[in-house]
Amino acid sequence: MKERGFTFIESLLVIAIIGIILLMAYPNIKNSLEVRGLENEAREILTTLQQAKFQAVRTKLNHRVNFDNSLGYWVYFIERETSFNNWVEVPGTIRKSIPNKLTTTINLPGQIVVFSPLGFVLNYNTAQHDISVQSPNIQRQGQPSTRTIVIYAGGSIQVNFGAAPALRSSPIVVGGKVYVGSLDTNVYCLDDRDGKVVWTYKTDGYITSSPAVVDGAVYVVSQEPESGALYKLDASDGSFVWKREIPYEIVLTGGTDMHASPTVADGMVFASSNVKEYYGINAATGSIEWTYRTSAAGEFIICSPVYKDGKLFIVDHFSIVCADAKTGSAVWSTYLGEELYISPSYADGKLYIVTDQRSVYLLNATDGEKLGVFGTGSNSWSSPTISEGRVYVGCNDWNVYCLAEYPAVTVPPESSSPAPPPEEYLYAVVIALAAIAAVSLGYAYVKRRKK
Repeated sequence: MKERGFTFIESLLVIAIIGIILLMAYPNIKNSLEVRGLENEAREILTTLQQAKFQAVRTKLNHRVNFDNSLGYWVYFIERETSFNNWVEVPGTIRKSIPNKLTTTINLPGQIVVFSPLGFVLNYNTAQHDISVQSPNIQRQGQPSTRTIVIYAGGSIQVNFGAAPALRSSPIVVGGKVYVGSLDTNVYCLDDRDGKVVWTYKTDGYITSSPAVVDGAVYVVSQEPESGALYKLDASDGSFVWKREIPYEIVLTGGTDMHASPTVADGMVFASSNVKEYYGINAATGSIEWTYRTSAAGEFIICSPVYKDGKLFIVDHFSIVCADAKTGSAVWSTYLGEELYISPSYADGKLYIVTDQRSVYLLNATDGEKLGVFGTGSNSWSSPTISEGRVYVGCNDWNVYCLAEYPAVTVPPESSSPAPPPEEYLYAVVIALAAIAAVSLGYAYVKRRKK
């Protein structure tokens, strides 16, 4: 008997179920994008204010951030007072704008904030000293939709979002000393027994990455007003050895964040700019030996280079690249097609890479061949840790994953485990609807074949 296809009603039913699944997932995805956009805009304003303050201190000239709404949307930029009441835009800086979809309130005298060479706010007003940015599209219950920046007379800046911590640098412990960088522009050396400060060294910008300590020297990257900078300091007393400027790459989205930590090996320091460029720098002299550049990438470089046996493993846009550590030339490149914000990990001739699209990849470190991939329940900002043949990854779905080459015994969760976050219920509903759709398709197909 001639087989028949799906009826029009059955096809509509399947399409409707798929549409419901997409509609269920869309609000959660949209809300996450709105939160990320709001956070980015608030951080850009904060960064500009901090840059103006540090430039005022460094150049011994008044600097201000000017907020202008004459074009119907907010634009802000840094100006310098070259002579009394004569203000000019600071060369090398770019004007930034705030999209109209965000409700922005600039509660400042004259819509400006002026920093003195001592870092104080010259036009401070107790009733006008804050900036708020609000998104009307953040609709998840209990999630704040406003980011606020408060500027005080002494020059301190307080915020209610993720840029607030004064320490983003991870400490390094070597020889009984703890080395760490800070957003106050200082490198600190502490005694690991009692926490007393052994020495400090002041750079000209924020330190958001971790130092490297090798052969009695401290290498640290600073985000300075005019360019990034790599410092080499004596680990024993913090004395200056050399400084290498690292030019910023200007991108349309703005920002000069220097997130990646330096890597030191075989007499070389491997560092990066804010975007696009990696450098091989002579550890003894500070001279640049080679530059690796990609013109396609527009995202900030957050991942630190990984060195092993003369090879350097770096992130190039959506790819992992193996470069010759002596020349910077590419040995191989593997395209993953997913955003990469986490440094890879190396073990036993393999690379372990966590992506922002819920994947954990395993690559052959010799030729870049993909050996395996595992999908997690959410994205992750955790570099993988490898121990005794297993891989451990923290994930934003509130879980820690343990992965192995072969299936392992599953330990039942304790009854006291915390309840899953609200997103987990949404995922469960989506999976249930997908299962209903699959069952409906299977039923309709079997029914047609019987007829």
